[in-house]
Amino acid sequence: MPKHTCPLKNEQIENCNPSTKTITLFDGGGLIIRVKPSGKKIWYYNYVKPSSKTRTNIKIGDYPSITLEEARAKRAHFHSLLSAGEDPMHWLQQQYLKQQEDLLSTVKQAAESWLQLKSSRVSKRHAFNIRRSFELYVFPTIGDFQITMLTPFSVIEVLRPLERAGKLETLSRLCTRINELMDWCVNHGLIES
Repeated sequence: MPKHTCPLKNEQIENCNPSTKTITLFDGGGLIIRVKPSGKKIWYYNYVKPSSKTRTNIKIGDYPSITLEEARAKRAHFHSLLSAGEDPMHWLQQQYLKQQEDLLSTVKQAAESWLQLKSSRVSKRHAFNIRRSFELYVFPTIGDFQITMLTPFSVIEVLRPLERAGKLETLSRLCTRINELMDWCVNHGLIES
């Protein structure tokens, strides 16, 4: 028969002073808070994984950033996932991946992330030139396109005006930069090829 745990009170958490070892306080239903020797207080949800039947912890967050009430609400959400047969850790990973996809879903958003990384590897002037070429020629026409919907034809349409104007050096540089961006997108799992 499982032990009955008295729910925690805010005063207990606030008054729990650090020790030489980590202290664990139980709220019941798998919700725990650990008080580290450093004084840091961290919420966890302890549960049995549906697939492997092993116990594991999910870090919910730090106290007091996550209040007792908020931690209990997360516990209730995780309970509902488990009741539906879904692993809360798997659910969190899926949410994180979806959030990352949403953050980098358009050509402009992906390019901004790539440009930030590229800027740390090149001179300020070169970084400015790269950004300026995207602002002039790429963002106005395909900046709002979903990165997954980008086709070679849509990129060629961006480049045709440069070709017609005889700006072949600009065209060549922009092709190289777009190829670098696409390679970065492939390497970060935003597109397959």
